[in-house]
Amino acid sequence: MNSGAGGFDSHALPPSALVLPLTLRTLADTVTHADTVIRPFASGDEAQLLRSFSEAFGAVDPNYQPWSAARWRWQFLENPAGTRLMAAFDAEGRAIAQYAGVPQRARLDGERVYFTQSVGSFCLPEARGLGHHSLFVRTGFEYAKEYVSPGGDAWTWGYPVLPARRIGERSLGYERVRQQMMLLAEPSAINAPASSAEVTETGEFTEEVDGLFERLVARHPAVCERESRWLDWRYRRHPEHRYRIAMAHQAGALKGYAVARAQDFQGERRLVVCDWWCEEAGEGALLTWLADLAREVGVESVAACFAHAGAEFQEWQTAGFQVAPTSLILSGRSHTRRAPFWFAPRWFTTLGDSDLC
Repeated sequence: MNSGAGGFDSHALPPSALVLPLTLRTLADTVTHADTVIRPFASGDEAQLLRSFSEAFGAVDPNYQPWSAARWRWQFLENPAGTRLMAAFDAEGRAIAQYAGVPQRARLDGERVYFTQSVGSFCLPEARGLGHHSLFVRTGFEYAKEYVSPGGDAWTWGYPVLPARRIGERSLGYERVRQQMMLLAEPSAINAPASSAEVTETGEFTEEVDGLFERLVARHPAVCERESRWLDWRYRRHPEHRYRIAMAHQAGALKGYAVARAQDFQGERRLVVCDWWCEEAGEGALLTWLADLAREVGVESVAACFAHAGAEFQEWQTAGFQVAPTSLILSGRSHTRRAPFWFAPRWFTTLGDSDLC
């Protein structure tokens, strides 16, 4: 995303591979232009990429806190769904641009595919004009060739800031999917339905979560997989953020789980629901847990974001939540025959599918 000074916010969008022939290559393959080399990430690139990453984002955000090496590795290298990272280097080997994404295994009308949110892309200011096309665009094209369908990611998406969204829609074929609304409630206003399920907090995701996901997945034409291995990476192994994880059981069977974190979101400190996957029998118990947790951590509201046509978006309003606007615009590019707007009512999403919580 074009920040005006070299950094790209964490929701940049890659060009579509549909405008270019897909080529499969090894990590040794490169694209050269003058003194610039564009290639997929290779072992040994970490320090140089992190240094330039911090330089680019620090130049545009006075409040930017440099990422640790542990967080960079967690974000880009340790994801169990794989790595999506294309980089450009100058003649001295300095990293001058990066196009990256966070993939997640997904189901699309029952088919196993990958969805990827573009995250952490940048181009140093002095490198933007190298070549006929901007270096950032050329790096994005190489990213698309390497990782996107046919044969690669089925859906690339993000919550771009306004300047970046305009660039994506004007030049790269992205479309606005929806303006994201949030559900908001004070803890005292949450009127959870009766539930006999028992809630326990935990620090891990066991294999019973995999079974719960498979029981409910058919409800959604499009959904990112909630497998225990990915959830463990996303929440338990985050090197900086600490999440509260709750499981609801009834008669010994897992009926649902919730993940939440107190953080600044849309201008206020709130308890943000990062993930939610639940059968009806566990909903009331987990909503009660969220209300109690909000009181415990001392915030005045609980916030959640779902697809607007989803059951949760409607049911939570019955439980006392109000609909409120956000500044978030979901944009995306489909690499299948489905138009981006197809995803708006059909893709089950939570904030934890993104890097916003």
